[in-house]
Amino acid sequence: MIDRRALALVALAAGCHDRRPSRASPPPPPPVVDAAECVAIPYQHELDVAEASGAAWLAGPGRLLVASDSGHDGAYVEVDAAGVVQARGRLPLGTSGDDVEGLALDGDRVWGLTSSGQLLAWQRGDQGYTLVDGGALDAICGPTTVNCGANYEGLCLAPTPLADGCDGYAASKANGTLVCLRRDGRGWALAGDRAYPVSDQGKLADCAIAADGTVWTGDNGFGLGAVRQWAIGADGPTLVGQARLGMGFPEVLAFGPDHTLYRFSDLGGAPSLAVAFRCPARLPKAGPADGAE
Repeated sequence: MIDRRALALVALAAGCHDRRPSRASPPPPPPVVDAAECVAIPYQHELDVAEASGAAWLAGPGRLLVASDSGHDGAYVEVDAAGVVQARGRLPLGTSGDDVEGLALDGDRVWGLTSSGQLLAWQRGDQGYTLVDGGALDAICGPTTVNCGANYEGLCLAPTPLADGCDGYAASKANGTLVCLRRDGRGWALAGDRAYPVSDQGKLADCAIAADGTVWTGDNGFGLGAVRQWAIGADGPTLVGQARLGMGFPEVLAFGPDHTLYRFSDLGGAPSLAVAFRCPARLPKAGPADGAE
């Protein structure tokens, strides 16, 4: 039987990248980019939730909401800044499937994006979460399908419009792109004419927008856990820097206070591996990212 805690600590110390057991081995890793500017901080290396798939920091209660992957009926945990579980429950899904892959906060609403392109909005209350809005962001796939079409893996929303006119992005794993989102009344709409390549096909796992307005993307195990920071200009993102951060098979990237970067891994069950870094406003400059232009 695998000792997950030992595996997590070894991976963190050595910078290695083990994978989800049921998936093929990734190719040999390229030289490691110096990530010394991102310092690992104390954190629970096992998160008591199955297949962590999306996360968003809730400033009010000072907790991180972490949702499970498909097959777990919207199960979630709320953890504090040290990774200790403070609450757990299930997100109501309405008629959408349970493959919630991305979470992002916008005002008093938490938005979730499923792999098939369904958007859901929840409000947090004393008794958990209430589903208050939802619908198809991308109608190519049925609402309960999994890993279909663009196969969305992440969601990141900005409080104010970015320099390229987008209000956020949906991360497409199938295409390795960030697809522009714009506010549409109370919800969101795809601006399909703006889709930026930021990774190889099949490797992009999540995105997050930092307090300084830069956009960060995270690759999964096939992308060797690469984390990239992008400055957004009128023509879209420009690579600022990159590093390899995470362990296991990273599927979640989220920011908390003090520029704390969280990465959670989906290893096909519970618990999920977890790590936290205190990062500067800029990752080490690394030239063109693997698979990105």
